[in-house]
Amino acid sequence: MSDENVLTKEIAEQFLADIFSVEIGDFQAIEDAAAESLRMHEGDLYLAELTLLSDAGAESLSNHKGCLYLDGLTELSDAQAASLGKHQGDLSLNGLTDLSDAVAEGLARHTGRLSLGGLAALTEKAAIALSNHHPTVARFNLSAASTLRIGGYSGEGIDTSPAAILHLAEYKGCLSVDVDRDSKKEDPDWTEALDALDKRPEERLFLHLTPEMETVLEQKDTRDEVLADVYEQFDWVFQQGTGKSAWETFDELKDLVIATGMRKLWLAPIENEDGLYDQYFLWGDESDVLERLSRLPDKVE
Repeated sequence: MSDENVLTKEIAEQFLADIFSVEIGDFQAIEDAAAESLRMHEGDLYLAELTLLSDAGAESLSNHKGCLYLDGLTELSDAQAASLGKHQGDLSLNGLTDLSDAVAEGLARHTGRLSLGGLAALTEKAAIALSNHHPTVARFNLSAASTLRIGGYSGEGIDTSPAAILHLAEYKGCLSVDVDRDSKKEDPDWTEALDALDKRPEERLFLHLTPEMETVLEQKDTRDEVLADVYEQFDWVFQQGTGKSAWETFDELKDLVIATGMRKLWLAPIENEDGLYDQYFLWGDESDVLERLSRLPDKVE
C-alpha cells in the first residue's frame, strides 16, 4: 500500500490540532502511533475507509471516548474484538460479513450502540453472546437503551437459525435484526422465533400498513423521481445512502413516535431504484393514512 493511503502520526497530530485540516476518513491503513494519538480526540472518529488495523491499533482506538466508525474492516482478530469490546461509545463495524464465536464474545462486552449491518450469517453461539451486549440496561427504555443492529445492508436477510433469533429476542436494548420472513412462513420453529421478535418493544413502536393500505400502495407509482415530488404526503422519510446513520434515524423517530402518541405512526417501506428499501412514515388515524396514500400518483401502464 502506498504511503499516501497510510494515516501517520504526523497526520493524526495535524488532525488533532485542526479537525478541518485533513480528512482522516480517507485513509486505508493507520500507523500504531497514529491510533495512539487519535484515542485522545474528543469527538467522533470517522475511519470508515480503514481496511488495515493492527491489534495494537485496535487497543489504542478502544480507549477513544465517542463514536467510532470502522466500517472498512472486513474481518477482526480475536484480540481486536476483545480490545474494541472495551470501547465506550457507538461502534460501527458494518463491513463485517460474518463473526466467529470468539469475535462475537469480544464485541458483546462493548458498551454503547453496536452496528453490524453487513452481517450475512450468525451462529447460535454468536447470537447468545450478542444477546448479552450492554447488559447494564435492565429494561427497554427509548432514551437509555443501547442499539444492536444485525444485518440489513444486503437486503437478503441473515443466514441464521430460529434458535439464534430466540436468543436475540431476549436482548435488553433496542434490537434491529434482518430476517427474510417470506421464506420461513411455513416452518413452525421460525414462526415461534419471529413471533418472539414481533413481541419486542421496538416492534410495537410503529404500525405496519394494513392489507387495504398495501393494496392501495401497490397501485401507485413509487419510482424515486415520482416520490420526490410528493414528499409532502409523508411526515418523515429515511432514504438509504443519504449519509445519516441508523442511530441518528432512531433518535429522530423516537421523538416523532412520542409526539404522535406512540401508536399512530405508520411505516411504509418502499423499494428504491438501487433495490434498497427507503422508509416512509405517516401519522394519523387509519382512515386518514389510507386517504393520503390514495392521493399518490397511479402507476402508468
